Amino acid sequence: GANLMVLAIGFTVFYFLNTLNKSIENITNDTNQISLLTDEVRISAVSILKMQKKILTKSATEDDLGKLNSLCDGFHSQLQRLDSFYKEVEVKKTISKMIGYVDALKTIVSKVSLFSRRDSAGLSTIGDLSDKILEAFSEFQDMQYYQNEQRDKQIKSIIGQTRKYMLISLILTFLFTI
Repeated sequence: GANLMVLAIGFTVFYFLNTLNKSIENITNDTNQISLLTDEVRISAVSILKMQKKILTKSATEDDLGKLNSLCDGFHSQLQRLDSFYKEVEVKKTISKMIGYVDALKTIVSKVSLFSRRDSAGLSTIGDLSDKILEAFSEFQDMQYYQNEQRDKQIKSIIGQTRKYMLISLILTFLFTI
């Protein structure tokens, strides 16, 4: 009887530890992927800003416009991947705002002519859109900081629950053993 009891407790404790481990693993995995994607998005945003500055200082070539175009494509798909990790409406709104600005920027870039220096409206729109992308990205980073705090609380809560269950199972074991 005592052996069976020890076995039952051993399995119970293992089950709780395993559940804790899986929950934390899932949260950590998502967090790592989001961090990597956010770094990619940051690099793309900075690259777009650099290219935008070059275009506005009128030292850009047609090749630069092509690069900006492909940067926009890459940025768009990074943002879509990032969006798939979130369920929160506010975060999704901010990401889709960025996607909208990037798509608008891509459209403007395809219409802007570097040789027509009279296309100042197109050039100033590129500047405006780049500023808006940066603004939305800053907004997103603030939200993500809050999300990370929430995730830390979630992990602490999972650990706390598991500790409680393990303590209960140890007390019950002790009582049954007596």
